[in-house]
Amino acid sequence: MEPFFDLVFVVTATQLTEVLGEDTSFGGAAWAVVVFGLIRWMFNAYVWLTNELPPCTDRRRMLLFTSMVGFLVMALAIPRALEQGAEANVFAAGYALVALVHAGLFSRTSSAAASRAILRLAPFNLTSAALVLLGAFLGGTAQFLLWTAALLIEALAPRLHGRLAGFTIRPEHFVERHGLIMIIASGESLIAIAIGASGMPFDFSLVATAVLTPVVAARLWWIHFRPDVVRPRRPSPVSATRHAP
Repeated sequence: MEPFFDLVFVVTATQLTEVLGEDTSFGGAAWAVVVFGLIRWMFNAYVWLTNELPPCTDRRRMLLFTSMVGFLVMALAIPRALEQGAEANVFAAGYALVALVHAGLFSRTSSAAASRAILRLAPFNLTSAALVLLGAFLGGTAQFLLWTAALLIEALAPRLHGRLAGFTIRPEHFVERHGLIMIIASGESLIAIAIGASGMPFDFSLVATAVLTPVVAARLWWIHFRPDVVRPRRPSPVSATRHAP
């Protein structure tokens, strides 16, 4: 189920490319960074959640599906979420849903220490969601400032309370989830470029793009996943002579 969740998150994140495509100014980039920071924070929050509470029961799966609906709603609203109107309100509502489901699921943990840690952090996440809702309602400069404040609250919350003691960390879970993001994002990019190139004149620039696209994706994969090269050990001359027939 977690790769399915990661796929929905990648779709949400890649919607920001339309924002950057329409506004390449510093202001457009700042907006994209803030929105990406907000959704990235909630994705990481769910990585911690499924580390502590794997989706192994129907109740947990249904709640995760609900949060996926919230991410998908945000994805549909992102291209126009920076403007005051229905899209901004829809994005904010989806974000609030994701934050509420996260807090509700985490409250079910059986670990007392982890429960105390999340109870300290949940008010920060819910306050950030409230700021996103208020910013969407006000629009304009107030929206940007309130959404930036929401991101700063989320980023500073763990540091205000120190390390999150009490969690049972499964390192392979974190590595797998972020590795899946790399794989899905690379595949999504390849598909998006292929679809975008359909109908374009077949010339040198199109061929160059077709060549560079998998090269860049493969390079990113190589940097992230390439294992340490293990070369077979050669027998020493002494042992080789000793065991020679």
